[in-house]
Amino acid sequence: MKILFIIRDMVTGGAGKQLALTANALAEKGHSVFLYTYYGGELQHILNKDIQYTAQKPSPKNKLLEYILSPLHIRKQIKRIRPDVVVSWRCNAGCFTVLATIGLKVKTVFSERTDPYTETSLALKISSWICNFSDGGVFQLEKVREYYKRLYKKSTVIPNPINKNIIISNPAPYDKRLKKIVHVGRMEISQKRQDVMLNAFEIFVKQHPDYTLHFYGDGRDFNKVKHLAAEKNLLNNVIFHGDFPNITNVIQDAKMLVLTSDYEGIPNVILEAFAIGVPVVSTNCSPGGAKLLLGNNRNGLLADIGNFQEIAFLMHQIISEKHLAEKIIANGLAKLKEFSTDVIFAKWNDYLTKIEN
Repeated sequence: MKILFIIRDMVTGGAGKQLALTANALAEKGHSVFLYTYYGGELQHILNKDIQYTAQKPSPKNKLLEYILSPLHIRKQIKRIRPDVVVSWRCNAGCFTVLATIGLKVKTVFSERTDPYTETSLALKISSWICNFSDGGVFQLEKVREYYKRLYKKSTVIPNPINKNIIISNPAPYDKRLKKIVHVGRMEISQKRQDVMLNAFEIFVKQHPDYTLHFYGDGRDFNKVKHLAAEKNLLNNVIFHGDFPNITNVIQDAKMLVLTSDYEGIPNVILEAFAIGVPVVSTNCSPGGAKLLLGNNRNGLLADIGNFQEIAFLMHQIISEKHLAEKIIANGLAKLKEFSTDVIFAKWNDYLTKIEN
């Protein structure tokens, strides 16, 4: 089968990481796989050597041009490649792909990678409505599938896989770890809520002044988050690292990972924490991906969205109760079996074959 993936860009981030894993697995199964980024930019994920990657050049100069030109550019790529199935990754890509394929005899599959319930922009609401006119859909959670009502019966639920190359069978003993708390994510306060993380750490560090908080990630709010840390007089205990391409290599010595987002899909960083044996404290972010992974506080601890007092308490609980931390680590490693690449990519292969036929 000839498969074309469409995404805005392949810079550092969870959506690009999961697309790379999916495209690589399908290429390994013998499919002819193509990937096109309609915004272009730097390729920051590792792709199989057999995948034909094309980035738009030059990149659109502004959002208006991006919205106007992208469907035309995508249509041009489809005519050039003549794929059997076009898989669009995220809402705008799905909208542009539907528009680009009008009149063309090609099957389209839309894959939402975030939480559509949180979108307030009129443009994104229109885009998500247009995505309903795809031939199929792949969603990470049943609740997200329910959002796209017109597409529901033609779609399926396939969660994110874990990259088998990062699983560590024997994590470092918990009491040998550094006194290090990690937060991993794009520096965008409106979603990732680094402000909540700092509020929680401000409470936590009063009880545990020898602990440090490490932010891994970059983005438009990097300086703003740093300023918030300075306002709270936390800079002696808070370290900003920017982006790291292989994040698991630098967080496996941490006492815990904390996720403070208001919304996520299935958070890749939680799966990665499971794989390297790092306990997780997370908000019960919409539309339910963190709860799916952590269960009823079995594989990690859940707090209400925005509740920094509760997050601080759970952080204290994990480091104060070694047996709890070790139980969470063991349960997280066991949970990974449900997200093995073999299981997940067999589902992708079967679904795309069904759509093609």
